Amino acid sequence: MSLSTAFSIASTGLRATARQADIAAGNIANAQVEGYVRKEAGLATRVTAGVGGGVDIAAIRRPVDAALARDARRETGAEAALDVRADALKTYATELGQPADERSPASAMARLETAFVALSSTPELASAQRDVLDAASGLVSSLGRASAAALRRRQEADDAIASDVALINRSLEELSGVNDQIKLGTHGGRDVTALEDRRDQLIDTIGERIPLAVIRREPNDVLLVTEQGIPVFDGRPAEVAFRPTPAMPAAASYAPDAVEPGRVGVLSGLTIDGRDVAPGSGDPQAIGGGRLAGLFAVRDRDMPLVQDQLDHLAAAVIDRFQDPATDPSLTGGAPGLFTDGGAAGDTANPAALPGLALRIAVNATVDPAQGGALWRIRDGIGAATPANAGADAQTLRFLQAFEAPLTLPDGLGLATPTTLRGLGDAVVTAQQTRRADVQARADAQAGIARTLRDARDSVAGVDVDAELQKLLQIEQAYAANAMVVQTANRMLDTLMEMT
Repeated sequence: MSLSTAFSIASTGLRATARQADIAAGNIANAQVEGYVRKEAGLATRVTAGVGGGVDIAAIRRPVDAALARDARRETGAEAALDVRADALKTYATELGQPADERSPASAMARLETAFVALSSTPELASAQRDVLDAASGLVSSLGRASAAALRRRQEADDAIASDVALINRSLEELSGVNDQIKLGTHGGRDVTALEDRRDQLIDTIGERIPLAVIRREPNDVLLVTEQGIPVFDGRPAEVAFRPTPAMPAAASYAPDAVEPGRVGVLSGLTIDGRDVAPGSGDPQAIGGGRLAGLFAVRDRDMPLVQDQLDHLAAAVIDRFQDPATDPSLTGGAPGLFTDGGAAGDTANPAALPGLALRIAVNATVDPAQGGALWRIRDGIGAATPANAGADAQTLRFLQAFEAPLTLPDGLGLATPTTLRGLGDAVVTAQQTRRADVQARADAQAGIARTLRDARDSVAGVDVDAELQKLLQIEQAYAANAMVVQTANRMLDTLMEMT
């Protein structure tokens, strides 16, 4: 081997170890960057005319386990779906309160019954009659607040869907450009690992919202489809579309097939290249997981069920107090103590139920502030003249309304209440139970997703201690190659002095 050959070989070693040091430094610097994948230099012997001539960096590799990445992405999407539902139910349950909390409909119902009990003992007292009016107004306000809170959660979910769809479309546009750069760089033999990191980050962003299957193609290309097989990216981004609702009506529904009585089908689905694949669309390939599915569940299932329960509670209150068996002073379908926006409640009509908890009101005929008379609370809402000041018959009939048997339709998600008093407790308890159930599922799913992400990161992430040890080895290799160069240089100097 000539000195020039030794010098050349050592030079390749210096270049290779310098590049390895660059890669190790980059790994250490990006150790805390989410989505960064550790880089490794693949070394190969340089061969010229069948003779070894040093070393080259053959490739920069990213140690990614595709199966772990796929599983982590899928379980993270499932975690996101449960998280948004748990957050919405937690916020709503906090606003609703526990059965004993003063702000809850259950507590308001109990206060109304207590006020009637006090009135039955002292029917002549205007203050006791006023207490009943205040308690009735409190029940109306409690039902309205609870229903309005559920409506806000639906609006927030609709807004979040719109934001997520916008993010998906931006990510797909960026993915298109990044993917093109990767293909060009791969064809030109350039290092594209940083671009591959960015591509995977974009895929994770999309996949958290719409669960994806990632199909790798040559040369270094990807095809993205939903888990149900609908293309999202195939050389070009699919158009993901959603029409946000600027103001959520109480009776708003997402109804691709038919609108239920009393509801309005104003809510948007989710389309991919014009095809509605939202949960509940009826499409056999509708999305079934990810953050978007969780938001659609909040908007179209969780909160509408809450509204239905409150509307049925309002209907039961109106119906019970406008029943002539409860208040014989009422005739000809006249409204009772509680009204549907001032009119008698048509509680047998399904079309009249949506939004009833927001419309329920205390009959103006008992409210002095609206020209009514307090004594009608004691003597009957339809009474024309006051009865004896000590009469308690009507008050006792009102009290019996709280204990009379109650029948509710199936599908409300309530423990079967048998009385009006029990229905108030059941509505509130059902939400607290549901919140706890979804939160428990979310916590369990978070553990599964975290375990898979940790497993993925153990393969692809950066171990700073290992990188520091590698740097020591690189330093030794660099010093050895530098020593060869120095030695060859001194030998050449000696030869030159001898000539």
